[in-house]
Amino acid sequence: MPTPANSGDAVYGQLYNFSISLVSTTTNDIKTGGLSGLAATISKDDGTFASTANTPVEIATQSGIVSLDLTATEMTCSKAIIKITATGCYTSAVQIAPDDLRGTYTDLFTAQSVIKPSQMWKQIWQYLFNRNVLDGAQQTLYNDANIALATCVVTAGNGNTDKEQMS
Repeated sequence: MPTPANSGDAVYGQLYNFSISLVSTTTNDIKTGGLSGLAATISKDDGTFASTANTPVEIATQSGIVSLDLTATEMTCSKAIIKITATGCYTSAVQIAPDDLRGTYTDLFTAQSVIKPSQMWKQIWQYLFNRNVLDGAQQTLYNDANIALATCVVTAGNGNTDKEQMS
């Protein structure tokens, strides 16, 4: 079974880089002394393995750790399994599950000059209201750590921007 990569930042259709160590078939430890014969193959969505566009590169001389850049085209899948080989090393495999953000509308908004949290919420909801968000659309507010703070379902208003409407 492939080792799951930390693919939290892997995004569908976008370049992705990861690193992995290669283990010597002689010592059963990370290969030192330099790597040769590096190659990588990829299987997208359980398809046939094919060579990657880029070749793995050892990140430091004799480190036994390689880095591989996957192209945007290689990241057009819901699951990718990458196998990396080198002379005198066991094959290492990594599974990546890119986040699919297609069809997801992300809009950044900063509440300016707020003293009380309640004022910030009013500014945010007013912003969403003024964006003419579709009636019944769900809006979720996230913090910088990507944790959902609040979710609401937008309902149709009367079209004005009175502060009383936002209380």
